[in-house]
Amino acid sequence: SQTMIQDVQQAESLLKLLMRFDIFRRPDAFESFVLLLEVLGHAEQAQLMKQVTLCLQQIDESTIARDAENPAAAIYEARLKAVQLYLSN
Repeated sequence: SQTMIQDVQQAESLLKLLMRFDIFRRPDAFESFVLLLEVLGHAEQAQLMKQVTLCLQQIDESTIARDAENPAAAIYEARLKAVQLYLSN
């Protein structure tokens, strides 16, 4: 359905944005961006990004990578599913 496609696209867009910030290796840049969002009056978006990041940090990437034929793709799919799950709640 159209709504499902839009949900997937929203999750993909958010995940790509977070990955551009390199949230796992360089959290300082991301934290500065979130602070800027809050200062500019976008607290809801800042909170969403923080919560999604917390969800992503719970993924056991080493286990996924060890068990996958294509580790990078498997980790990306796990991250995307986590974002989709968060957004659906």
